Amino acid sequence: MVQENSVKERIIAIGGPTCVGKSAYAVKLARKYNGEIISADSVQIYRGLDIGSGKITEKEMRGIPHYMLSIIDPLTPFTVVDFVQKASEHISDIISRGKLPIVVGGTGFYLNALLKGYSCGDTEPNYELRERMHTLQEIKDCGYLGNVLTKLDTTTTLNANDTPRLERQLETIVSSGNEGDDATCYEAYDALLIIMDANRSILDDLAAKRIDYMLDHGLLEEVMRMKKFWKFSCMSTVGYREVIAGLECGLDKASIADLMRDSYHGLIKKQQIFFNWMRLSNEVYSYNGDMKAVNKAVKEFLSQ
Repeated sequence: MVQENSVKERIIAIGGPTCVGKSAYAVKLARKYNGEIISADSVQIYRGLDIGSGKITEKEMRGIPHYMLSIIDPLTPFTVVDFVQKASEHISDIISRGKLPIVVGGTGFYLNALLKGYSCGDTEPNYELRERMHTLQEIKDCGYLGNVLTKLDTTTTLNANDTPRLERQLETIVSSGNEGDDATCYEAYDALLIIMDANRSILDDLAAKRIDYMLDHGLLEEVMRMKKFWKFSCMSTVGYREVIAGLECGLDKASIADLMRDSYHGLIKKQQIFFNWMRLSNEVYSYNGDMKAVNKAVKEFLSQ
């Protein structure tokens, strides 16, 4: 983890809603500026969740090394603490080899925690907080902790019934000051933050095309292969949960696609809200595929 009084490592970070073209643009930058890519996606870290997570293929990588993809099994707990620690290690390694780290992904909570330098090293168990959460869970309804976590982390993918992981994520956020108070953090890197966005109607159309592609290229078969994990958090994410619900109810492919389109619309809206809220001292935006300002900002940033 970068310390506030150290020389900051220079990186480029790319965020934005799903289907906006982040991965393709990251590969383009990496090829042009001798870069390597670190994924900031909370689903693509899992082995076996490839088609439904939109994981970049080897062909799409175009020879550029990618990290933080398919690194853990679906039953392995993974928190924002784990992400920041591992991503920071990759950043230092990439820089040590004279290359440019490019962090890209739609999990804004991960990206924000990395860039803002929260004190999110390994946190000691907070037993008092755990006891309070247990009490609240008993007093309130079963979805209470999930609702609280959603307010603190709008990108969370945890299942509302997965109490142990909900408690651990809440404990991590509260103990590390990640509850949104910018006074508790600083910018950990000399970073240029690129936010890619587009009109929601455009993104909805792109999402619909991606959904059709996934369903035509083995998504249902992938979900069936992962059937033993259906009840776990990793498969309660947008895309997977709709397929599971459809298969359990005997729906046809067209009906499953309808479910997925509705959920993707909601996901895109949440991601746009988060990235609109996210702020960094050095940032640039692109809309509807217009990358002129971004390309100029990247060139100026790297020439400093």
